[in-house]
Amino acid sequence: MTEITKIRETFFFIDEQSHGPYKVWHHEHWFKEVEQGVEMLDRVNYVLPFGPLGKLVHALILKRQLQQIFAYRNKRMTEIFGTVGEK
Repeated sequence: MTEITKIRETFFFIDEQSHGPYKVWHHEHWFKEVEQGVEMLDRVNYVLPFGPLGKLVHALILKRQLQQIFAYRNKRMTEIFGTVGEK
């Protein structure tokens, strides 16, 4: 479960985990007007619990899952808004 903790309208918003599987989840969504429309940039900082075991889970499972989540979002954004590029 995340909650939006900060908003600067038309520039960015931040969501942070209020409770869930991460020790820390801080996700920034930045928006910038460009010639083709609006560019969106994500910055995600997270920490897993369980030290070395958490790092192993990240390497084996979680990293790929996060990549799939953002790839799916990129696909949906493209379907809804047109051409979307990743950074």
